[in-house]
Amino acid sequence: MTSPSVILVAGEVTHEHLIYPMASGGEDARVVVRSGGAELIASLLAAVAPEYGFEVLGPVAQSNGVSCYKSNASALVDLEPRRPSTSTKTAGAERGGLVYSVTGLRRVGQSPAWQAPSIDQAAKANPETIIISGSGDTLHDVEQAVDLLQRVKPKYIVHHMTRPLATGKLWDVIRSWPNSNSSIPDPDNLVVIVEADDLRAEGINLSQSLSWEATAEDFVRNLGSNGRLDTLVTCPNLMVRFGTEGVIHHRGRDAVNPRLYFDPRRMECEAATLNGTAMLGLAPAFTAGFALGFAGEHGPDADRGVRYGISTARNVERTGFVQSSDDRAPDYPISQAMSDLTADNNFTSASIPSARISSMERETWQLFSSLTGDPQETARQVVTLGPHKALSRCPIRQFGNLLSIERTEQERLAAVMDIAEERVAADATKPTCIGIFGPAGSGKKYTATNLAEHLGRDRKVTTLTFDGRILKDEYFTAACHTIRDASATGTLPIVIFQNCAILFESDNPLVNPLLTLMSNGTYVDGAAERHLGHAILLFLMDQEQTDLETTPTPVATTNEFALRRRPTTPSAAEWKALESNDSPLMDSLHGIVNVAGPNSTGRDDKMFTVRRALMLRQIIKQKYPHMEINGVINIDDAVLHALLLTPHFKHGLGSLEKIIGSS
Repeated sequence: MTSPSVILVAGEVTHEHLIYPMASGGEDARVVVRSGGAELIASLLAAVAPEYGFEVLGPVAQSNGVSCYKSNASALVDLEPRRPSTSTKTAGAERGGLVYSVTGLRRVGQSPAWQAPSIDQAAKANPETIIISGSGDTLHDVEQAVDLLQRVKPKYIVHHMTRPLATGKLWDVIRSWPNSNSSIPDPDNLVVIVEADDLRAEGINLSQSLSWEATAEDFVRNLGSNGRLDTLVTCPNLMVRFGTEGVIHHRGRDAVNPRLYFDPRRMECEAATLNGTAMLGLAPAFTAGFALGFAGEHGPDADRGVRYGISTARNVERTGFVQSSDDRAPDYPISQAMSDLTADNNFTSASIPSARISSMERETWQLFSSLTGDPQETARQVVTLGPHKALSRCPIRQFGNLLSIERTEQERLAAVMDIAEERVAADATKPTCIGIFGPAGSGKKYTATNLAEHLGRDRKVTTLTFDGRILKDEYFTAACHTIRDASATGTLPIVIFQNCAILFESDNPLVNPLLTLMSNGTYVDGAAERHLGHAILLFLMDQEQTDLETTPTPVATTNEFALRRRPTTPSAAEWKALESNDSPLMDSLHGIVNVAGPNSTGRDDKMFTVRRALMLRQIIKQKYPHMEINGVINIDDAVLHALLLTPHFKHGLGSLEKIIGSS
């Protein structure tokens, strides 16, 4: 009978001190110590070891006595209890037990210690896979780690590397594996897992949350920019984690394109942003799931490893800390994280065209084109089946009810939303001013309304609308009073100025009052100068359509609020349009959104049919809701063909609404 394979887990073990309220309520709290890092990886794998037919040889546990509190504390974590949702896979949910969310996190500057089975025990077990958590320079007793790797000859090595990256004696041994004294295992069986934020901290410029295309392009262009990381770049399998939303698999020894795995509905760390403080243990969870899927009897399977890793990490993220059946205190969701583990097919994967990206002068690569076929057929399916089915594999960003499917539009919308969010979080005393430009009938009002709804997800807002054509001196002062009153109630005023092209004309008498309002946040009321308070001002202005030869690129955000974002630049046509408007108000805008609308912008605009399809389905659902049956809208093919393929409607969205309304 063949003995089961052995997975050995070693490396840094962290000790999180979880502070949680007592079940009886009140202000009293308790503290429990839970282990992360290598010990958490071993616990996760041990939970499924009987099912998958392997044994786990984990690190030697340390006692949780006084020395643990004084010497080995890694983090102080504040928890609050909540009832589990019906979709949360927790045993505690079935018993009515509590789950806990992280509300605060304070790191303790204590270097973790190396923990592993004894070298003699490890050599006797002859493990097929070794998982190493943590990097050499951050560990005590690194010589033990080096001795372990020199004595044990595994088939697979999975190393979760932490900062500092690609340095130290431990990395020197790992990267030279297999050496000449080994049984010559395949070097492709070596995998290194790193966090995207750790690469950024090492000077690798990777944009965050603009678009998956921007992230992939930055990875291709900038991965080799730090010469000290050359040994990491040439690693056989480098896995870069972008939260629980994405992974890039880079093969450093083969001339093949990197592969991007991504959630088509979320950007990097979006779940953590929505939920507040991120759940702990996500990197060890990914490492455990990856090792389970990667190492197999028939050779390494990186695709399955990534999907298992993502599935495990997301289970931990969704569940949170659970009530332990042993001591009724919070603990990591071990069994819940590994239950019903499958390759997460909700993630899309795509090859990143390295050669094309490296040779491009401007960003033109889109995942949409790589993942779909004919845009016209895709547009037809969007109308009939709905965008979530027709575009299930494509990256979609949602702002309120606005669905954005084009890369450039996603980036410009994300950029201005980041500006607004950062200024609100910083309690800026001056208004945030955003221009929303586009041809007549492009849907500027719809865009502005949904951006306002998006900003109102986590706070109370008051949405106000003014027409720039009738905004004279006395009405301007009254409008400022209304905005100020809304701010005084504790809500965030979001003000939409429609038809404001006349306001931006240099000879308009309101130019100076508006300039003062936008720049200083003040306005004149008789002989008094009053402060407006913080508000979001959205200026909607018609802009003539230009026959573009390339897809437009988003306008740059201001440097003040571009801390985590890669700057973007206007296209030549956009610069021309901006320069033609010599209004001083343009310089006071913090960001600009250019709305393409349902009409074709030029010969190379292949996406207008899909943009129009999104609008068309929304109009049909609003005017004729009975036409949608089980999510499907039946419409005559000839009629749909004419509505989608006509390049230009005179009044854009207005024409579509009139046509559908009169049908």
